[in-house]
Amino acid sequence: NASCTWENCEQEEKKPNWIKTTFIPSYNVKSQSTETDKIANEILNIKNLSSFGNDNNKVISNLKKIADAYLSWINDESRNSNGNEYGEKNILKCKEIHRRIEKGIQLLSQNENAFKAFQLANTAIYIQMFQSEWHFNKKDGYEVFERNGNLQLNYNDYATAPFPNGKGEPSWRPFQLAFILQCIPSFVEANNTDKDLVDLLYFPTGGGKTEAYLAVSAFLIFWRRFSFPTQYDGVNIIIRYTLRLLSAQQFERATKLILACEFIRQHQKDLGSEKISIGFWIGNATIPNSIERAKQKHTKLLEKLNDRRFDGKKAINPFQLTNCQWCNSKIISRINQADTTYSVGHRINNYLQSHCLNPKCNYNETKGGLPIVLVDDDIYHRPPTVLFGTVDKFAALAWKGEATTLFNYRENRKPELIIQDELHLLNGPLGSL
Repeated sequence: NASCTWENCEQEEKKPNWIKTTFIPSYNVKSQSTETDKIANEILNIKNLSSFGNDNNKVISNLKKIADAYLSWINDESRNSNGNEYGEKNILKCKEIHRRIEKGIQLLSQNENAFKAFQLANTAIYIQMFQSEWHFNKKDGYEVFERNGNLQLNYNDYATAPFPNGKGEPSWRPFQLAFILQCIPSFVEANNTDKDLVDLLYFPTGGGKTEAYLAVSAFLIFWRRFSFPTQYDGVNIIIRYTLRLLSAQQFERATKLILACEFIRQHQKDLGSEKISIGFWIGNATIPNSIERAKQKHTKLLEKLNDRRFDGKKAINPFQLTNCQWCNSKIISRINQADTTYSVGHRINNYLQSHCLNPKCNYNETKGGLPIVLVDDDIYHRPPTVLFGTVDKFAALAWKGEATTLFNYRENRKPELIIQDELHLLNGPLGSL
């Protein structure tokens, strides 16, 4: 149970004069940076890569500069490796990633559907960030009566409106855009060998991993709808989580993107008639798994909210949806300031329908509500575009015959992307991954 340390162990350029055993070893972990002076910010600008931005040739030209900058970095690292065995192995892996990035760019330049899907994926990310900056940075949920103005722009106005709160337009970090580009061939080419790979996105917390895989998800959603107009429905993407608390937080982030994707679908003619949706597949202790139990929970909630003696602010939503993830209006709210009772943005007939209570919101009940599926019975009968769940639900698949619809829904294509987030939280007999 001992390790070792040595003189100047944090200064690699200095040779040690002594080495000794220690019970508490230390190691100097170098900080990671996404900054680079080889790629102009204009190239990484998300809006420029979206359908609001540059023409096709300009986008492809800029993407090639990213691949060239990466190759230049690889060559520099190769010269610095001085023939080190492990360094050379890593250089070979980097060259393979560079090949995949170049292939992704090539496909974007040659395949119209792929390019449109890439642009709309960036559009979805941009609109989602726009809405989040506009509505989510000041307050944790608004009562309906607190806002009377528009809660979203007209679709084409996002192209010209300044980014909210005086912030600059968002940009990709180089590793995020590179990850998106390297994943494209495995979706576009039916027999691409990259389909056999498991890509590991490894970066410190807060570095932008979630945005990267959500952008890949958006690309796949739009690609399927452009390329397979009669087979795009059903589950496209499975996102697995380990911790229920963490999954609820990340579900909200993913929902923001899905709402942006659905907003785009509503304004495009060639993205199909079925809604782009997301489902939260989680244990019965967190969300009712059957419609009957959901009705019971819903009825009890309404009884409390209709009791004038009950403080609606203390109400707990049994369906884990606190705010509309498009405009940040509360799901349980007073409609008018003088109201003595609260309303809730859920309605149950044959299935649970959630909606925003604010009539100005794009996802108000009169406009079709929120494309969110929360109850197991609904998930099996109306498989969502993105299935978001915890690992325990997937472990129980063998005992749920009705869950086959998640993988084989009518004549549609099967799920094409599986994301295991927070991989290091998975524990096994040999410890944490």
